Amino acid sequence: MIHRTRTIHLDFRPAGQARSLRAINAAFRSTAHGRLFEKAAYSRVEIAGREQCDAERVDGWRDFGRTLGVLRQIVNDQRDIVTERDEDLRNGTATYLLVHALRAATPERRAELLRLSSQAGRSADARRMLREALLAPGVIDSYAESLRPLIARTHTLLDSFGGESSCNAELHALIDQTVGWFPQFRLG
Repeated sequence: MIHRTRTIHLDFRPAGQARSLRAINAAFRSTAHGRLFEKAAYSRVEIAGREQCDAERVDGWRDFGRTLGVLRQIVNDQRDIVTERDEDLRNGTATYLLVHALRAATPERRAELLRLSSQAGRSADARRMLREALLAPGVIDSYAESLRPLIARTHTLLDSFGGESSCNAELHALIDQTVGWFPQFRLG
């Protein structure tokens, strides 16, 4: 999550759109979720014996953990909006869903979403309207499509390690469980 105090570094103008999603991904990789899952995945290397793993494989496990952590953070943000806690909307957090919606919107719609986002901290109506806009079917469809490469990459990273098939199957199931937690986001 990127909180409002750091949001000023994100450029929501049309020229900065691609950079915004990269900034969100980089920020998610450094969150507690990203670091936690990186360390958990790296522990698999330690258990197997680090001397049995080359540097590329060690880095691959770390990357897998960070990537899984990004997916878990995205699901955490989904939970916030689906349960209507709206802490992210209230705090002005630039979630992947919000940045995606801003990136995909027409200039007029982007201005409206930014206005609602700026008012969401103090207005229940603005939060409701912004939540409804973010959960609109067209936004959700393109959001799901934008996340498919990240989900596929997570599976591909895992497949590249080889190893015990039953352990890998459990990790693949964890990825699928993570992205399928809230079916309305159509990620599973």
